[in-house]
Amino acid sequence: MTTVLIGAGGHAKVAYEIAVQKGMEFNGFIDSVILSFKELKKLQEDDPCEFYFIGIGGVNVDKLEKRHSLYQGYKLSGSSSFKLLSPHAYISQSAIIGDGTLVAHSAVIQVDANIGENVIINTSAIIEHDAIIEDGCHIAPGAIILGGARVGSMSIIGAGAIVLPGQLVPNKTLVSSLTRYKND
Repeated sequence: MTTVLIGAGGHAKVAYEIAVQKGMEFNGFIDSVILSFKELKKLQEDDPCEFYFIGIGGVNVDKLEKRHSLYQGYKLSGSSSFKLLSPHAYISQSAIIGDGTLVAHSAVIQVDANIGENVIINTSAIIEHDAIIEDGCHIAPGAIILGGARVGSMSIIGAGAIVLPGQLVPNKTLVSSLTRYKND
Protein backbone atom coordinates (compact mmCIF):
# COMPACT_ATOMS: atom_id res chain seq x y z
CA MET A 1 0.00 0.00 0.00
CA THR A 2 1.50 3.32 -1.10
CA THR A 3 0.38 6.50 0.70
CA VAL A 4 1.60 9.78 -0.77
CA LEU A 5 1.59 13.35 0.55
CA ILE A 6 1.05 15.82 -2.30
CA GLY A 7 2.94 19.02 -1.52
CA ALA A 8 5.76 19.83 0.89
CA GLY A 9 5.09 23.38 2.10
CA GLY A 10 3.60 24.73 5.31
CA HIS A 11 0.22 23.04 4.99
CA ALA A 12 1.95 19.72 4.27
CA LYS A 13 3.84 20.10 7.56
CA VAL A 14 0.55 20.39 9.42
CA ALA A 15 -0.93 17.39 7.59
CA TYR A 16 2.22 15.34 8.20
CA GLU A 17 2.25 16.10 11.92
CA ILE A 18 -1.41 15.15 12.34
CA ALA A 19 -0.82 11.91 10.40
CA VAL A 20 2.13 11.00 12.63
CA GLN A 21 0.07 11.74 15.77
CA LYS A 22 -2.61 9.40 14.41
CA GLY A 23 -0.05 6.63 13.79
CA MET A 24 -0.22 6.96 9.99
CA GLU A 25 2.73 6.85 7.64
CA PHE A 26 3.41 8.33 4.22
CA ASN A 27 5.63 6.38 1.81
CA GLY A 28 6.73 9.51 -0.04
CA PHE A 29 5.85 13.01 -1.18
CA ILE A 30 5.34 14.78 -4.50
CA ASP A 31 6.28 18.43 -4.98
CA SER A 32 7.46 20.15 -8.16
CA VAL A 33 9.74 22.60 -6.32
CA ILE A 34 10.79 21.24 -2.92
CA LEU A 35 13.47 18.54 -3.05
CA SER A 36 13.29 17.10 0.48
CA PHE A 37 10.59 16.82 3.10
CA LYS A 38 11.04 15.20 6.50
CA GLU A 39 12.38 11.66 6.00
CA LEU A 40 10.06 10.96 3.06
CA LYS A 41 11.19 9.76 -0.35
CA LYS A 42 10.61 12.24 -3.18
CA LEU A 43 8.34 10.69 -5.81
CA GLN A 44 7.41 11.75 -9.32
CA GLU A 45 3.93 12.91 -10.31
CA ASP A 46 3.37 9.80 -12.43
CA ASP A 47 4.43 7.35 -9.69
CA PRO A 48 1.48 5.16 -8.69
CA CYS A 49 -0.20 5.64 -5.34
CA GLU A 50 -3.10 3.87 -3.71
CA PHE A 51 -3.80 6.60 -1.16
CA TYR A 52 -3.05 10.32 -1.24
CA PHE A 53 -3.54 13.44 0.80
CA ILE A 54 -3.35 16.95 -0.65
CA GLY A 55 -0.90 18.84 1.57
CA ILE A 56 -1.13 22.04 -0.46
CA GLY A 57 -2.87 24.99 1.19
CA GLY A 58 -5.15 27.49 -0.48
CA VAL A 59 -4.69 31.17 0.24
CA ASN A 60 -6.92 32.47 -2.56
CA VAL A 61 -9.77 31.17 -4.70
CA ASP A 62 -7.53 30.43 -7.72
CA LYS A 63 -5.22 28.30 -5.58
CA LEU A 64 -8.20 26.51 -4.04
CA GLU A 65 -9.48 25.70 -7.53
CA LYS A 66 -6.08 24.28 -8.53
CA ARG A 67 -5.90 22.34 -5.26
CA HIS A 68 -9.37 20.87 -5.80
CA SER A 69 -8.59 20.03 -9.43
CA LEU A 70 -5.51 18.12 -8.27
CA TYR A 71 -7.62 16.32 -5.66
CA GLN A 72 -10.20 15.35 -8.30
CA GLY A 73 -7.47 14.22 -10.74
CA TYR A 74 -6.01 11.75 -8.26
CA LYS A 75 -9.49 10.56 -7.37
CA LEU A 76 -10.38 9.97 -11.03
CA SER A 77 -7.13 8.04 -11.53
CA GLY A 78 -8.34 5.46 -9.00
CA SER A 79 -6.40 6.64 -5.95
CA SER A 80 -8.24 7.13 -2.66
CA SER A 81 -7.96 10.01 -0.25
CA PHE A 82 -8.67 9.98 3.47
CA LYS A 83 -9.48 12.38 6.31
CA LEU A 84 -6.83 13.79 8.62
CA LEU A 85 -8.52 14.70 11.88
CA SER A 86 -6.33 16.12 14.63
CA PRO A 87 -6.55 14.22 17.90
CA HIS A 88 -6.59 17.70 19.48
CA ALA A 89 -9.81 18.82 17.73
CA TYR A 90 -13.35 18.39 19.01
CA ILE A 91 -15.60 16.70 16.44
CA SER A 92 -19.21 15.85 17.26
CA GLN A 93 -20.19 12.23 16.65
CA SER A 94 -23.04 13.44 14.44
CA ALA A 95 -20.84 15.59 12.19
CA ILE A 96 -20.21 14.37 8.65
CA ILE A 97 -16.73 14.91 7.23
CA GLY A 98 -15.73 14.09 3.64
CA ASP A 99 -12.56 12.44 2.39
CA GLY A 100 -9.51 14.58 1.78
CA THR A 101 -10.46 16.95 4.59
CA LEU A 102 -8.02 18.16 7.22
CA VAL A 103 -9.27 19.23 10.65
CA ALA A 104 -6.38 20.96 12.45
CA HIS A 105 -5.52 21.31 16.13
CA SER A 106 -8.07 22.99 18.42
CA ALA A 107 -10.77 23.12 15.74
CA VAL A 108 -14.35 22.52 16.85
CA ILE A 109 -16.99 20.87 14.67
CA GLN A 110 -20.37 20.81 16.36
CA VAL A 111 -23.54 18.69 16.16
CA ASP A 112 -24.91 17.89 12.69
CA ALA A 113 -22.29 19.97 10.86
CA ASN A 114 -21.60 18.71 7.34
CA ILE A 115 -18.10 19.16 5.91
CA GLY A 116 -17.47 18.26 2.23
CA GLU A 117 -14.46 16.70 0.55
CA ASN A 118 -10.99 18.26 0.34
CA VAL A 119 -11.74 20.96 2.92
CA ILE A 120 -9.28 22.64 5.27
CA ILE A 121 -10.67 23.38 8.73
CA ASN A 122 -7.65 25.20 10.08
CA THR A 123 -6.32 25.75 13.60
CA SER A 124 -8.96 26.86 16.14
CA ALA A 125 -11.70 27.28 13.52
CA ILE A 126 -15.25 26.68 14.77
CA ILE A 127 -18.02 25.10 12.71
CA GLU A 128 -21.26 25.38 14.67
CA HIS A 129 -24.33 23.13 14.64
CA ASP A 130 -26.05 22.43 11.30
CA ALA A 131 -23.48 24.42 9.30
CA ILE A 132 -22.52 23.16 5.84
CA ILE A 133 -19.06 23.57 4.34
CA GLU A 134 -19.03 22.50 0.70
CA ASP A 135 -16.16 20.81 -1.18
CA GLY A 136 -12.77 22.48 -1.54
CA CYS A 137 -13.19 25.26 1.05
CA HIS A 138 -10.59 26.69 3.41
CA ILE A 139 -11.81 27.83 6.81
CA ALA A 140 -8.77 29.77 8.08
CA PRO A 141 -7.42 29.85 11.66
CA GLY A 142 -9.87 31.24 14.19
CA ALA A 143 -12.74 31.64 11.71
CA ILE A 144 -16.24 30.91 13.00
CA ILE A 145 -19.13 29.53 10.95
CA LEU A 146 -22.26 30.00 13.04
CA GLY A 147 -25.28 27.72 13.22
CA GLY A 148 -27.06 26.83 10.00
CA ALA A 149 -24.71 28.85 7.77
CA ARG A 150 -23.58 27.41 4.43
CA VAL A 151 -20.21 28.07 2.78
CA GLY A 152 -20.22 27.43 -0.98
CA SER A 153 -17.56 25.34 -2.69
CA MET A 154 -14.00 26.61 -3.00
CA SER A 155 -14.63 29.59 -0.75
CA ILE A 156 -12.19 30.97 1.79
CA ILE A 157 -13.27 32.25 5.16
CA GLY A 158 -10.32 34.37 6.34
CA ALA A 159 -8.62 34.19 9.71
CA GLY A 160 -10.89 35.41 12.49
CA ALA A 161 -13.85 36.04 10.17
CA ILE A 162 -17.37 35.20 11.33
CA VAL A 163 -20.18 33.94 9.09
CA LEU A 164 -23.40 34.84 10.87
CA PRO A 165 -26.18 32.28 11.54
CA GLY A 166 -28.10 30.97 8.56
CA GLN A 167 -26.09 32.93 5.98
CA LEU A 168 -25.11 31.60 2.54
CA VAL A 169 -21.60 32.33 1.29
CA PRO A 170 -21.66 31.82 -2.52
CA ASN A 171 -19.21 29.49 -4.28
CA LYS A 172 -15.68 30.83 -4.84
CA THR A 173 -16.04 33.71 -2.39
CA LEU A 174 -13.36 35.24 -0.19
CA VAL A 175 -14.61 36.47 3.16
CA SER A 176 -11.83 38.75 4.38
CA SER A 177 -10.07 38.14 7.67
CA LEU A 178 -11.58 39.71 10.79
CA THR A 179 -14.92 40.54 9.14
CA ARG A 180 -18.53 39.55 9.76
CA TYR A 181 -20.35 38.06 6.80
CA LYS A 182 -24.05 38.60 6.27
CA ASN A 183 -25.97 38.46 2.98
CA ASP A 184 -27.37 41.87 2.07
